[in-house]
Amino acid sequence: MEVINSIIIPHLNNQTGLLRCLETLYKYTPPNFRVILIDQSEDPALYEKVKDKVHLHIKSYRNLGFAKAANTGIRISDTKFVTILNDDVEFLNMKWWPALESVFEKFPNAMAVNPASMRRLNGFIYKESYTDEEYQAMVDECSRVGEEIRPHGIHIDGITPWCVTFYREELLKIGLFDESFFPGSGEDYDLQNRSYYHWKRGDIQRGRWLGTSLSVAWHWWLTTKKTQDIAKVFIDASNLYKEKWGNEEFPNPYPMGNQGKKLEELSRPEFVIKPL
Repeated sequence: MEVINSIIIPHLNNQTGLLRCLETLYKYTPPNFRVILIDQSEDPALYEKVKDKVHLHIKSYRNLGFAKAANTGIRISDTKFVTILNDDVEFLNMKWWPALESVFEKFPNAMAVNPASMRRLNGFIYKESYTDEEYQAMVDECSRVGEEIRPHGIHIDGITPWCVTFYREELLKIGLFDESFFPGSGEDYDLQNRSYYHWKRGDIQRGRWLGTSLSVAWHWWLTTKKTQDIAKVFIDASNLYKEKWGNEEFPNPYPMGNQGKKLEELSRPEFVIKPL
């Protein structure tokens, strides 16, 4: 089978989550991908634990930050798609990847597609495995929530790099993540704004970045991080974002949401990072 996707996993210290992430990835994904692990952990023995599930293991002896770790994998990949994947994500069903592919087929100009995150929904209890019926119930619930702006399981969204698949060629047109957002947070909003500048809103609404409720995955997110550390990261990222873009806070530039800022204010060309 042709390899069409490079799955890039920046990893710091959540080893339990990483092992589970890899286990479910291989269990529920067609074998048309390769895994690039950016290992920033303190465990010198991690390679032996993951070598059977990782095609390329890159070891860093310091925290590169999310943006630099992701960019490292993107630069050396050569596949049609690249997926940036947090190490605290678990896949639930074989349908997750075909559903994403179907969105790219429906919107051939798409740059990025995100699945829905189960951490956002109430009423579902985490289990190590789900039946097809249980998975479909999650998809149906995702489709029900906010269905006014998500026709047929598709909605315009921001880039959410906990699990985002890029059409690599389209991503390189606007450039990679801004590595000054360290250790993480804010690089996704920055990429959104550069996308707005590059394509203008009309193209965005025709499907440059998309979220889909046809595909869902479980994201542990804050449960794997210290709340006070995350709070500081958000504050630092917000200050850096303000310095770069001139806004007082992170914007909400979704085309169907309440922007509060004009496109020109969100997309100052002097700050656009050129692609490689």
